[in-house]
Amino acid sequence: MPTPVSLPAESPPQPKDFKQSSSWAMNPLFEAFFGPTAGPDWTKACAVTEADAQMLKMQESSFLGVEGATSLKAEITGKIPELNSAAHYRSARKLVQDLGGALAVKEELIYSGYVNGETSKLTLLERPMNIFALLASGNLKQPESEPEQELLGTFKTKFKICRNKLENDINWDNPDMKWVKTSSMARLHRFLTTRDLHYQWFNPLIFGLVPADDDGVAARAALAEVEQMKSAALLFAKNAGWSEKIGLFVNVFGHNNVNSLFIHVLDMAELGPAFSYHAFKNLPLDDVIKVLREEAATNFLPAPVKTTDLPGLLEKAGARRRRDSTLGENHQNLGNFFFAGTDGATSVKAEIVGRLPIIKDAASFRAARRMLTEELGGMATLKEELNRSGFIDPVTGNLTTGTRPFNVFARIGGGVMTQPGMDKEQEYLQEFKDHFIICSNLPANDEHWDSDDKEWVGKASMSKRHRFLTIKDLHWQWFNVLGFGLLPESKGGAGLGRAIALIEVMKAAALRYTSLCPGWSDRVGLFYHVFGHNSVNSLHLHILDMAELGPTFWHFEYKNCPLDVVLKVLKEEASANSMGAENLGLMAEVTAAAKAAAAAAEAAVAQNRPSVRMANGMEILNLNVGGEPFSVCRGTMLQAPPDSLLYKLFAKDSVRLSNLDANQRPYLEYPAVAFRHIVDRLRLLSQLGEEDVLQPLELPASQEQQVRELAWILGVEDMVLNSAQFGGDPEQPKRWHLLQRKTCGSQICLGPQFIAWAAMELASLCFHLVVQTPLTDLHYTKLIFQGYRGGMHGSVWLNLDGTFQPLKFKDPFCPSEVGVLMNISCLMWQRTRLFFLADPDGSGNLWSTNLKGEDLQKHTGHEVFDVRYAKNDQDMIVYTVAGQLWCFSTDTAESYPLSISLGHPNCHLPRSLPAAEWAEEVALHPKGHLISCLCRGSVYEMPLWEGPVMRLPKEVCSCVAFCYLCCGRVLTVADSNLPNWTLAIHPAYPMLHCEETGKIGDVLRDLTDIVLPTQSFILPDMRGQLSSITASPVHDAVLITTSRNELWLVEFCTDDGDRPSAERPFARTDTILHLESSQLDLSEWEDGISDPSWSPDGEWVAYCRKDLQHGSSLILLELKSRVKTVVADSTFMNFSPSFDPDGSYLAFLSTRSFAPVEDDVTCNLSFAHGADVPFLVLLQKGCRNPFLRLAQSQSQLDGDGEAESSCSGESEAEEMSKVKEVLVDLEGIENRLLKFPVKTGRYKKCAWTSGGKFLYMRESPRPSCPHEVGADDDDDDEKEDHNFFLSFDFRNLKEEKLWEDVSDFSLSLKLEDMVVCKCGDDPEYMVASAGKGATEMQDDASEASSTIGPESGTLDLSRIMLQVAFADEKVQTFTAIKEFVKECLFDPECGGLDWDGLCESYSKVLPRIGSWTELTDLCTEMLAELGLSHVSLDTSKEEFAESRSGSANDLRTMGVAECSWRDFTTFGAYEVEKLIEGDRWDPQSSGPVARPGVGMTVGTLILAINRIQVCKSKPLEQLLAESNSSEVFVTFVPAENVQSFLSIQEALKEHGGVEGFHNAWSRFNQTDPSRSKKGKKDKKGKKHQRKGAKEEETERKLAAMFKKMHIENVSVWRTVRVATADENTRKNAIMRDLVEMNGRVVSEATNGRVGYILVPDTVRLGFVEFYRYFPRESCKDAMIIDLRCNSGGFAAELFLKQLQLGVLGWTVPRPGRRPTRCPELGARGQFVLLVDENTCSDAEFWADAFQRSGAGKVVGVRTWGGVTATGAADLHLIAGGQLTLPDSHYFACGRTGFSLENWGVVPDTVVEWPPDSPKGSDPQLREGIAEAMRLLDAGGGGTEGVTIPSFPRTRLHRQYAQKQQS
Repeated sequence: MPTPVSLPAESPPQPKDFKQSSSWAMNPLFEAFFGPTAGPDWTKACAVTEADAQMLKMQESSFLGVEGATSLKAEITGKIPELNSAAHYRSARKLVQDLGGALAVKEELIYSGYVNGETSKLTLLERPMNIFALLASGNLKQPESEPEQELLGTFKTKFKICRNKLENDINWDNPDMKWVKTSSMARLHRFLTTRDLHYQWFNPLIFGLVPADDDGVAARAALAEVEQMKSAALLFAKNAGWSEKIGLFVNVFGHNNVNSLFIHVLDMAELGPAFSYHAFKNLPLDDVIKVLREEAATNFLPAPVKTTDLPGLLEKAGARRRRDSTLGENHQNLGNFFFAGTDGATSVKAEIVGRLPIIKDAASFRAARRMLTEELGGMATLKEELNRSGFIDPVTGNLTTGTRPFNVFARIGGGVMTQPGMDKEQEYLQEFKDHFIICSNLPANDEHWDSDDKEWVGKASMSKRHRFLTIKDLHWQWFNVLGFGLLPESKGGAGLGRAIALIEVMKAAALRYTSLCPGWSDRVGLFYHVFGHNSVNSLHLHILDMAELGPTFWHFEYKNCPLDVVLKVLKEEASANSMGAENLGLMAEVTAAAKAAAAAAEAAVAQNRPSVRMANGMEILNLNVGGEPFSVCRGTMLQAPPDSLLYKLFAKDSVRLSNLDANQRPYLEYPAVAFRHIVDRLRLLSQLGEEDVLQPLELPASQEQQVRELAWILGVEDMVLNSAQFGGDPEQPKRWHLLQRKTCGSQICLGPQFIAWAAMELASLCFHLVVQTPLTDLHYTKLIFQGYRGGMHGSVWLNLDGTFQPLKFKDPFCPSEVGVLMNISCLMWQRTRLFFLADPDGSGNLWSTNLKGEDLQKHTGHEVFDVRYAKNDQDMIVYTVAGQLWCFSTDTAESYPLSISLGHPNCHLPRSLPAAEWAEEVALHPKGHLISCLCRGSVYEMPLWEGPVMRLPKEVCSCVAFCYLCCGRVLTVADSNLPNWTLAIHPAYPMLHCEETGKIGDVLRDLTDIVLPTQSFILPDMRGQLSSITASPVHDAVLITTSRNELWLVEFCTDDGDRPSAERPFARTDTILHLESSQLDLSEWEDGISDPSWSPDGEWVAYCRKDLQHGSSLILLELKSRVKTVVADSTFMNFSPSFDPDGSYLAFLSTRSFAPVEDDVTCNLSFAHGADVPFLVLLQKGCRNPFLRLAQSQSQLDGDGEAESSCSGESEAEEMSKVKEVLVDLEGIENRLLKFPVKTGRYKKCAWTSGGKFLYMRESPRPSCPHEVGADDDDDDEKEDHNFFLSFDFRNLKEEKLWEDVSDFSLSLKLEDMVVCKCGDDPEYMVASAGKGATEMQDDASEASSTIGPESGTLDLSRIMLQVAFADEKVQTFTAIKEFVKECLFDPECGGLDWDGLCESYSKVLPRIGSWTELTDLCTEMLAELGLSHVSLDTSKEEFAESRSGSANDLRTMGVAECSWRDFTTFGAYEVEKLIEGDRWDPQSSGPVARPGVGMTVGTLILAINRIQVCKSKPLEQLLAESNSSEVFVTFVPAENVQSFLSIQEALKEHGGVEGFHNAWSRFNQTDPSRSKKGKKDKKGKKHQRKGAKEEETERKLAAMFKKMHIENVSVWRTVRVATADENTRKNAIMRDLVEMNGRVVSEATNGRVGYILVPDTVRLGFVEFYRYFPRESCKDAMIIDLRCNSGGFAAELFLKQLQLGVLGWTVPRPGRRPTRCPELGARGQFVLLVDENTCSDAEFWADAFQRSGAGKVVGVRTWGGVTATGAADLHLIAGGQLTLPDSHYFACGRTGFSLENWGVVPDTVVEWPPDSPKGSDPQLREGIAEAMRLLDAGGGGTEGVTIPSFPRTRLHRQYAQKQQS
């Protein structure tokens, strides 16, 4: 049985002595067991001498005690259950060395009588009987094998041939299990043993491991001996006439049944069932030889005997003599050992199992005790064995509670281990709880109690309810019932009577527990496992509910010994031993007391028993419903529909019994009266027949509503209230099926939309305790990794006396000066303590401290996974560990997992995706008629326009790259066997109508593809991530580049030597191929090998190799000779080489044409337009310059005549019948470079067409848009560069534009067709003839009705039915991340982390993952274990897009920062208190209502939005969201008209409000004397002037009416159209307001002497902000540079260079004009740098360099602490996500070193920002101003005293200069 789950306690208590417990003396039953003064002092009686104790301490056991092992042999069996391969053999030899080596094995063999301690040879005794040692020595003979001995030839004197028993040979093929275990393994089966009886040859386990001091031989000599054994065995088989199939096997120690050497010699031609039965331990002799050869090659030598071990070895050598003296003269006279050595047993435990394989009844238990006492030496031998194996402390005589060996019940009984959630069950023991402990099995074992799976049978619990009862007394005599009462009282034993008393007490305690614990039936089984068959060497009683037994019970039936059987045998022995009257009376008293205790327990709980089963089988339930007792039959309640809550409550006890009252009755929180009505109705329904009908239920009016609601909640409304017949009306809809309950008792039930890992959402959101400042709103949150100690580590502030103070507490795992850093998160105030998550000891757990920061305590002990997302409520704290919910009780200080019922996530079901959105790469067939597309890890092949789509038959979602081979087959590269890459050649696309072509080759090829569909190959030597794969144009070979900067050649050959070549380009595909790989080159620089290209004949390779940090060489490699030639050295960056199809030229791109442009802002020069240009290499000396125009006619120039098709001048009509050999003159090739006559730019890629056109791509860069504040640098909202796809016409020597907005292009291997990828949100793939432009394609498609097809060239990828299953993709993604970290992280040792072991732990959570969000969370937590910054992960672009959408841009704002509600007479309005202004002239960084033309200012009253009146209950943001428009109408009252508006309100109030105004207007119209009908009479005027006249008349009437109301001005409000802003615009405007405000504060505080610049990052936005203000602020005497909330980047060195550039001089103009600085942007003052915990990455590099260089002072708090670099280690995942790893780390010379990572920059002046700082204050900026003024006062900086003299006369200039120099 497996050991129970448990956790170590904080301070392990000492084992309790039962005699010291007062409760024992008060109970007669306990008193009968121990008595008030009973029993001698066991510890004293069992004391050993000091010398013996010292010896035993030296022999401290190093083994774990697997399954209760007490010997090395059992330990090996437990740890290595299969030993049939070289790997197993290596593990076994390593294990035996860890356990003490050959000397430890020798000690065990001496102990068990197999080795003579004085001679070191195997013994020749009958007990133990070592059969092969007896045969080898001649003491035992096999007459039938004597003739066979001669067949050994010259080996007969050294080795011995032995036979099996005759009956075993006869039954070699008998399938009966009776014979399978013992019969011969083949028809011809012999054994070979050695005549050398030295113990070093007793088993292959210690061959070559015995030290020379002990006459042992080394590994090399042992190897020679084993090879002789092999030769002897083969010679025997040959001479005996056996078949040629000979098998030689050995059984290694641990799996052997004889402790002397024997080699199985088998004729493998006729094997029996025994061979398969013993296959798990049959180790081939060749594997032994293999391992010994490995050790011999390393000159392995066994450790010599240490002189310090000699006393112990001498003591062990005399072990047998001492033991024999204790066994008596009878054993001495036999001349044999006390062991029989059954099945090679080397311990008492193994001997008992071998001789008594079944101990489950009185007879077998009697036999075991008799064997122990009469044959095996009794308790003295048993104690010695437990001492040797480390289970007994030799000083105290108690069981050990350490971890080696791991004695679980002793640890629990001794208080060293506790089990979560078992405290409540411990209370059910009542008065027994102080002396016994209830233990549980592992949760998984309990869960699988009824599983028939072989994985769980024998491991799971034996019944649905299975508990263990153990004892707190750890004296070794109680370790197992086998020895109960056998230790004499003279030696400290308690006696047989007290042993019986203990069993009676345990029985009473177990029955008391089951009677009180809910859910147990009255059928309880109590069982012991007797020593030999026990898996734990400490006492434990199995308590089983026999009503529901599982398969494991029947699996262990052979060793389940009932407690009553043990009692019976012990009482028999007590009677036979003629116990005195006193002892007999004690036994009777004990028995009576035990029965009385059991009866009392039964009677005490009978009335409160949750369920009572009647004689007729009916189960009556006793409940507490709403505080009233209630009894009902379970069958009555189960009439409810199965989907109803009522049915679920009573179908499973685990749900119903979760809440118990004081009397242990299930408590239901329902109204008692309503519940009784429902139950009574069910009782009546249960008595009806099929035809009986009940009248509808009539209820009192006062109870009807309550009954109906409760019936609806319970899901029985239709059944109870609406049905007149049992079972309900079949036509009536079943409403209860619609009910979905969220909770059932205390068990959480979630719908299918929730999955295990997402359960963390039920807890809380994790937050970092940092003070929110005005800058924090602009900052992008950085990830915090495990063991984080940087500036964002989390600080705690408390307000106990009216002001906030930081809480200071000591981290017990860190020095005092840094003791406050524990990576605190999830702070909770619980009663008088603060609880939080922290990881001071390396793993995140729940901690707490008091309000003074003292008494720091750790409350959880999770080690592998961190505690996350903690949330408190009353006396509970809920948190997650590995996606599972846990609860910590502050009352009991214990944690336990919460049970969760989850819906199925259906992640295993496939789902369809649009293939066009997931196309990663598209490639053309060499002939151009097929394409292949890589989508989500699978490759699909199809014709261009129509035809079936074939998914290449390979592992799902494992392909990472592919290409077409020259033969037309697809080669894929898969990562299914990482770290080895798998290559596969797939069958060609089926030939259509091949029977009509008449080509036999086509028919045979199709047949071959069916017979040999796919051939796979493993690349064992190539490591790293695959960077590129390039196929040869003429033979089946590829070039591969890897992330390890290696270039590999991979060729596919046949077994008969058929290799691809120019003459025979295709390796035969009608046979099995093999792969040959070779490394061609490598580089030590990042991205060191790139852009390999084949020559047209496949004999040359051109590629680029990085030899310097900023330069790469162009290399030309001849494959035959492997000679490398540098064509262009690494002075410049060279890339993208490409051979022309004739083999005359080699084109490449190079960054060497420098054309700077002026920058008016930075007063500098830059290469903004790039420096790339194409070049051409003449491969032969005699090759002409293609850029010199040939003599041509005008018709040729116009294109009418025959034009040359390539730069070499060959005719286009000339067909290439064979591959043309490429000739290269290597001498002077570096001087034959020609520049293409095209403009300099940014080039990306180049290639040639078969017609000789040169194709390339050039970028036209667009300016950056740095308006996204606070976003990640990689996600800036910028347009892509404008890419042009161009060709160079060698005929006209000019450039032609083919396509625009092209992201990539590729050509077929024959260079005749190309596929072009167009840029855009939905990329399009176009197929065209190589070199054909978009204009020509449009002309062809002008008459086409569709945009997809051959006319337009656009591919329809929707033909691919892309289906993916998350269950497959999550495993691939997890594996890819694991291998990528191992390969690409800058630290190959992962910081000392066992990365493989860690991933193995996290992979156990993987089956519960049901979505990409959960997988991201799991992998992010796993990556956080690396303890590094700049690790980011998004596993799927779908989830990433969903998480980013709806958060920023969907939130709209008007730009009102602060407003308050004001109530007026008739209605209210929002008064503007603060506006977001920003740059009013820029729509991207200004508040909408502050822009020109709106007119809103502070004090404005907002009345309505989109004509909807504002109200107090709805903020402005909600009104904007409800408008569903990016533009709104805003009605407001300007600040200057507020008083007039109030006057109007008062006037309206006087006239009855708005309604009164309408009434007054009606009356005014009726009494107005100016009303006239002249307008109607003048029909002509009516036609042209009616509208204007009516408006004027209305205005006059309104003015007259307002005049009567004493209102002079009515134009007091306005309605304007406002374009709302998104979240990014709001942040931009807020940043601008903050910068301007801080600038004003600094200027006013320093009288304009100090400037201020905020730098939000060190990329584009920071560059813009810096140079926007630097020209102005650098003119001042000092400057404050604010790096707070700087998110980092890469351009810090540019800012540092600018700051270090001081004023070198002055440019003095004509008098009357001011002098200017030289350089113009040189800074001349002092600098102060502001930093905080949000200053990240590159900004920290800036701050550290600034501080170390002494450029100024740094003020603030410690920075984030992350300076690793990223960019070269990005993994693109299968679902479109990306993993970013740091590819390098930062090291600074001097005191900084590596300290920036995970620590940060410590400022010169530390200034915290308390949470209670006044609004608008900035203590860090205030300190920065003070620091700047101190620097100025100290005499640094300033411009005072700088006087420029007048310019001297020209003729005196020389004298002036000389004077100045002197």
